[in-house]
Amino acid sequence: MQYKFFKKLKIKTKIALALTTLIALVSLFIYLYFPYRLEKIAFQRLTESFRITSLMTAYSISPSLYFNDQFGSKESIDAAKLNSDLVYLVVRDNDEKVFCSYNKQVAVKSLYLDEKDSYSSDKKYFKIVTPVIHNNEVIGKLYLGFSLNNYYDSIRESRIGIGLTSLVIFLIGIFTVFAVTSLITSPLKNLVKVVRQIAAGDLTKRAIIKSSDELGELAINFNSMVDNLHFAYSELEQSNRLLEDRVEERTELLQREVDEHRNTVAKLNISEAKSKALLNAVPDLMLVFDKNGNFLEYKSESEEELFFKTNSLVGKNVFEVLPEFLAIKTIKYITKTILTGVISDYEYQVDFQGKTKYYESRFVLKGSDEVLSIVRDITDRKINEEALKESEAKFRALAETIPSAIIIFNNSKFLYVNPGMVRLTGYSMQELLQMELWQLIHPDYLESAKENERQRFINVNEPARYELCILTKSGELRWVDFATKFIEYEGVTASIGNAVDITERKNYENELRKLYTAVEQSINSIIITDIKGNIEYVNPKFIAVTGYSFKEVKGRNPRFLKSGNKLPSEYKNLWDTILEGKEWHGEFLNKKKSGQLFWESASISGIKNSDGIITHFLAFKEDITVQKTIEDKLIQSEKDYRGLFENSHDSILVVDPEKNIFLDVNSQACSLFDIPREEFINTSFNNFARELDENISSFWTNNRG
Repeated sequence: MQYKFFKKLKIKTKIALALTTLIALVSLFIYLYFPYRLEKIAFQRLTESFRITSLMTAYSISPSLYFNDQFGSKESIDAAKLNSDLVYLVVRDNDEKVFCSYNKQVAVKSLYLDEKDSYSSDKKYFKIVTPVIHNNEVIGKLYLGFSLNNYYDSIRESRIGIGLTSLVIFLIGIFTVFAVTSLITSPLKNLVKVVRQIAAGDLTKRAIIKSSDELGELAINFNSMVDNLHFAYSELEQSNRLLEDRVEERTELLQREVDEHRNTVAKLNISEAKSKALLNAVPDLMLVFDKNGNFLEYKSESEEELFFKTNSLVGKNVFEVLPEFLAIKTIKYITKTILTGVISDYEYQVDFQGKTKYYESRFVLKGSDEVLSIVRDITDRKINEEALKESEAKFRALAETIPSAIIIFNNSKFLYVNPGMVRLTGYSMQELLQMELWQLIHPDYLESAKENERQRFINVNEPARYELCILTKSGELRWVDFATKFIEYEGVTASIGNAVDITERKNYENELRKLYTAVEQSINSIIITDIKGNIEYVNPKFIAVTGYSFKEVKGRNPRFLKSGNKLPSEYKNLWDTILEGKEWHGEFLNKKKSGQLFWESASISGIKNSDGIITHFLAFKEDITVQKTIEDKLIQSEKDYRGLFENSHDSILVVDPEKNIFLDVNSQACSLFDIPREEFINTSFNNFARELDENISSFWTNNRG
C-alpha cells in the first residue's frame, strides 16, 4: 500500500523526500553522536589527568606521611594545588587519622571516604582514592576531589554548538534539496509536455533548450529526433511502402536512444545527488576564484563563520572583501596553483568580533583558470594546541624545579632527563641522553631491575614502583625509590619515571634495624612511652620478666606494675626530674602478672625531637631481685653477727693482719683494756702493744685461781 503510494508521487517529490530524509538522518547523527563522543573522550582525558595528579601527589607525600613531616606535606599540597580543578585533598594514615588536608570541609560534605573513584552526590566533583605507598607498603590513603564545572561547561558549549550546526545543516539541506529538485525536474516537465503534444500529433512542437548539460543535450537530441520524425513522416506520405522498413528501423533506433538517454538522466541524477549530499556534508567554507582573484562561487554553512558579508560576494575581487594582507596572500596562492597545478595550503589568523579566529585555506585547481579554496575554521584546534603547549610548559617547569629525578625513556633509552637526574647521577644531561637506564644500575641489582620491568610490561595499566641501586659517575652507590608509568610521548609509547634519592633513608633504616635488633635482644627490659606515660613499646625481655603481653600493656601507664612500695613524693620527684630533661635513676619493687614481687633498677630519660622538645620517655630496667635477696641476707647476717659480737662475754678484737690495724672491737674488750672503742678503730696494733701486754698479764693474774 505504502509502496503504491510512493509510486504515485512525482519525481520531484520522491527526490525531495529521499534527500530530506537523508539530511535529517545525517543532522540527527551529528547531534547525537558527536556530543556523546566528545563527552566520552573529554571525560577519559580529564579523569586520566586527575589520576596522574593523584599518583604524583601520593608519591610526593608518601615520605612526609612516613616520617610525619608536616612541612614536607605542605610542599606536596602546594604542588597539587597547581591543578586548578583541585577542590579538596585529604591524607589519612592507616589508623584513619587525618595527616594533612586542604579544604577538608568540602571533602566532608562530599562524603570523600568512598573506597573507590566516584562522583559526589551532586555530580559536581570527581572523587579519587589513591593508596599512599612507601617502601612497597601502604601507609595511608590520599583522597582528592576535582571540580567538574569546567568539564560540564565545555560539554554544554559543545552540545549547543553541535546542535546549532546540525540545525543549520538540516535547514540548508532542505533549501538545497528543493532548489536542486526544481532545477532537475523543470526541464523534464517541459520535455514531457512537448512529448505529449507531439504524441497528440503536433509535430511542430520542439523542446526548449535552456542549458548545455545532459538535459540540454537530451532536449537537442529530442528535437533532432522530432525533426527526423517529421521528415520521415513527410517522406512516408510520399512513399509509404518504401519507407516502412526504414521507419521501423528508425523507431527501434529512437527507442534505443531514448533508453540510453533515460539511463543517462538516471545516472546523472544519482551522480548529482551524491555530489550534492557530499558537498553539503562538508562543513568547510568553499570559494571559487578566477585567475584574477574574483569570486565566482561560494558555499557557506553560516555567515557566522565568516569575517565578511556574503551579500553580492560573487563578482567582487578579493581586495574588495578580504583584509589587504590576506588578499595579497590569496592572489599569490591562486597564481601558484594555476601555474603548478599542485595543491597548496596555508594558515592565518583574523581578529573578528573581539576574538582571534584561526583558519586554514587549501587551494585546488578547478579547470584551467579557476581555483577552489576550501577554508576551515581551526580555532578550536589552535586553542587545543596552545593548551597542550601550556600543559607541556607546566610539566617542564615542574620537572625542572622538583628536587627528585624525572626521566622519560623508551626501551631503556633516555628521551628526557631533568636537572634532578643530573644532580643524582653526576652525569651531564648530554651524557645521559646518550645512555640507557641499565647502564646506571649496579651490576648486583641489574637482573632484579630487569625483572621488575618485565612485570611492568605484563601489567601495563598499573603504575610500577620499586627501589633501584645505581652507580653515579664518580662510582658512588645510591639508592632511589623509582615509580614509573606508561605514557604517550611525541607520538610513541614511552615510560615516565620519578626517582627519589633514599640513600640516607636506607642508611638510616640499616642503623635503625641494628638498634631495633639490639633493643629486641637486650637482656634488660626496655619501655617507651608517650609524653603522658602511656606505653607504646616494650621489648621481649619486659614480656619475659613481667608475664604481660604487648597487647595487654599497650596504651597503659606503667603504674599498673606498682606494688605500693614507693611514696607519691618519690613518683613526683621522678616526673619532675625527667620533665626537666634530666635522667632519673632508682629502684622499683613491682608486681608481675602472676602477683609475684620483683625488684628493678631503672634509668628513665626523655626522648627529644629535632627541636629539643621531649616527645617520649625511655625506661631501661634491670631485674635485680636476686641481688636484692643476697643483700637482704647479708644485712640479716650482719645483724646476727653484730648481736653475737656485742653481746659476747669475751673480749673480741678484729685486726687487719696486713695493715696491722684494729678493724673492730666489742664492748667487753673496751672494758677489759679500759680503752674507748674510737681509739681502737683504724689504730695500729703497735700503739697499744705494751698496754695490752700489761692488761693481759694482770687479767691472767687476777683470774688464775
